[in-house]
Amino acid sequence: MGNNKNRTKITNIRIKTGDLLKLGGIKKIERGKQYLDDGRVLALEFPGADTVKASILGGKKYSVSISGGDEPRFRCSCPSFENEGFCKHCVAVLLAAEQGTSFETINENYVSRLIGGINKIEDKVKPNPGDEIAQALNEMGAAETGAVGAHGEYRYRQTEKGLVVWGGSAAKTLLRKFDLLRMKDGFRIDGYYFYDGMGGNFRPVAMPADMDLPDWTDDSRNPVFEPEAIPDGIDTEIDSYVVHDHTPKSYFQKSIFLRELDDIGAFWHGCSDWHIKGIVLEKSEVLQAIKSEKYDFTELKNTPELLLPKISYPANGSIEVTFYFLSGGLGSTRGLFRLTDIHQTGGMVKFGKRECIIDMGPGPIP
Repeated sequence: MGNNKNRTKITNIRIKTGDLLKLGGIKKIERGKQYLDDGRVLALEFPGADTVKASILGGKKYSVSISGGDEPRFRCSCPSFENEGFCKHCVAVLLAAEQGTSFETINENYVSRLIGGINKIEDKVKPNPGDEIAQALNEMGAAETGAVGAHGEYRYRQTEKGLVVWGGSAAKTLLRKFDLLRMKDGFRIDGYYFYDGMGGNFRPVAMPADMDLPDWTDDSRNPVFEPEAIPDGIDTEIDSYVVHDHTPKSYFQKSIFLRELDDIGAFWHGCSDWHIKGIVLEKSEVLQAIKSEKYDFTELKNTPELLLPKISYPANGSIEVTFYFLSGGLGSTRGLFRLTDIHQTGGMVKFGKRECIIDMGPGPIP
């Protein structure tokens, strides 16, 4: 299920509840619905207008196939189906199919390995070069507006609002940890740092591979919050320059990479969480966080057991990447959030809905 084949939107696979009751009884229907709600349907595709194939997690991972029509046919690789001719897994897959969107989840081991690899580079991308350069300028008495120079591998310019530093080594280091991503042929990634004495941020840019990062000439603007100040000839919208192989894992990697670029600067103004560090894959992780942080909260009834990232293929041709993020330090609300990114044609990615699944109280940023 790792390619774009068999993504047909289902049109007429509808099986009456009465027929399901005859096949499996109320208990199997209830258990099947619970399996769906718990996120145990791991992948779903439609080989034809009235057929569906899926994988589902029970005692282990099972394969399910269902065909509709006048005489519906079911098949599951689990022992219960072999013994009884029907099972709760078939119910869960049928209910998922009736929603009409094919999808695939990213397995827990893969996500954990990706997170671990990125966390290992934290110390390399965390430092804000603007802080070090500003201290050096103060010691030299050269901190007046307009001061221009070099410090180590970085060039800098003192502006009215702070210090602009050009040279995006953090972005290059981060990209190397995503094995399914690369920059579009003929282009590279670079960027500008900004430091204002209290913290800072980072603005990545895409540019021709044979071009030097343009000098910063504006004395008054912040490259993060006023991107129109960025020099001509480079692009701040880097989505379409990040190339991947259109597999589910590569869509997930691209979403995480783009969000991580946005989060690099969060280290420099008091925030300790990146999105990647907040990703949770099971409800048990949320329970552990509630206990360790001593949140006054126990309501988890709408939270699935499995919180695996999901790559969905809606009928409109876009791709949706959904994952769960536990926020303890970013934004105005602590809690569990479901984030959705929409991958559009041309490589553009739109950060979509940010849904609060569990509200754990106010965060540090109003």
